[in-house]
Order: sequence, then structure tokens, then C-alpha cells
Amino acid sequence: MTTTAQQQRTEAFERIVYNPQNYKICEGCTSIVTAATELCPACHSFRFNHDETDVGLHAIELHMRNATSVIVLDR
Repeated sequence: MTTTAQQQRTEAFERIVYNPQNYKICEGCTSIVTAATELCPACHSFRFNHDETDVGLHAIELHMRNATSVIVLDR
């Protein structure tokens, strides 16, 4: 992973952990999306977990493991 991708991932992690009320977890693919999202962009699910504690803990879990998602920089 490039430094830029690592920095973006860390910045996203910090935004989510410090403001979990602005995010939710997709129950289809476990992606973290903004609270305004109605349909998950990754799996098209419409079921979400809005619990702020769960969002924060899931963000920590995702941040601690290796990145597995394909991002624009991977093209």
C-alpha cells in the first residue's frame, strides 16, 4: 500500500472513530458508510447497523488489519 493510501486510510479511520454518529455499518458486507447512505455502494444492501459503539469498534478492527478493499489507487 502506498503512503498516500495509508494516510487516507488513517484519516478515514480517525474521522469515523471520532464521529461515529455520522456513520453506519452495512449488514451485507460490513463496509462503513456515511449515515446518509441509503444503499450500500459495495453490495447494494439497504440494511445497516447504526449503533455508534459498534461503528467505532468496527472501525478499529478494520484499521488494525491489512487493507483488502480495492481502491482507485489500485487501478
